[in-house]
Amino acid sequence: MFSSLFRATIPNLLNVRYCPIQMRFLVTVPTLILKSKAFPAGNCELTPGRLPVIIGRSHSAEITIPDIRLSRRHAEIQVNSAGQFELVDLSSTNLTIVNTHDVTRHILRHGDQILLGDTEFEVELRLPKSDLHDQTTRDLPLME
Repeated sequence: MFSSLFRATIPNLLNVRYCPIQMRFLVTVPTLILKSKAFPAGNCELTPGRLPVIIGRSHSAEITIPDIRLSRRHAEIQVNSAGQFELVDLSSTNLTIVNTHDVTRHILRHGDQILLGDTEFEVELRLPKSDLHDQTTRDLPLME
């Protein structure tokens, strides 16, 4: 009873499991990885604790990219009320495009392709590695 009540109050972003033997909750927090040639290391890793962040060409943006087609404050990545990573356009001049569609808001999914100005990003969502034997079949990735 208590574990289902607790689970219902935690955002979907967190993978929460209750361990009744040890009476504790196991929480794993995903990482959002933006892959782009615009980053010196090739990618930028973001966790929910580091969000929200603004992407733009202004030095006041948390992620600054020197792209003249990028607005000063182009888009924001945040965690929405459902606990999902969400990309929000900040009324940019040159649009926010995800998977070839102009968007004002978009819940980010693994493999999404983002275009801000002339800068391209690929989205990767990664959960911390855990022991396969500790997961229930509901927690295991689907095989297609």
